[in-house]
Amino acid sequence: MNPRLNAQPAVVDARDFCDPDVGAWIAPGPVPSVFEFARACGSTGLLSREGERAANVRIVAVLYLGGGLFDGPGAGRARFGLLLRARRRLMPASYRFEIPRARFPALEQVPIHAVPSTRARELAANHYFLVR
Repeated sequence: MNPRLNAQPAVVDARDFCDPDVGAWIAPGPVPSVFEFARACGSTGLLSREGERAANVRIVAVLYLGGGLFDGPGAGRARFGLLLRARRRLMPASYRFEIPRARFPALEQVPIHAVPSTRARELAANHYFLVR
């Protein structure tokens, strides 16, 4: 039996709490696709920032932000995002994000945002980031 069937959905509609114009990550090189990120759902990763203790996070779901999901990277508004669960609260800032199981290079300067407290329990996650 696939454990994903009883877990949180792989895609969450985030149009009601994510502003696609605020703090999206733009990769300096090739951008992993929405499918590569979706395949990483359920994986653990590591968020790190100079001078701070690294935080373990789990990728909970891909965030749907409306149209533009398959637009070219870097142009326009954020196309999608990732919903994350960390054991501790993180300061909204830019982090290095490593996802060993995902088989793509570490993501640099990823702006992490807090999930609104009114949605955190429902989504079983407390942070997210957007991909432009």
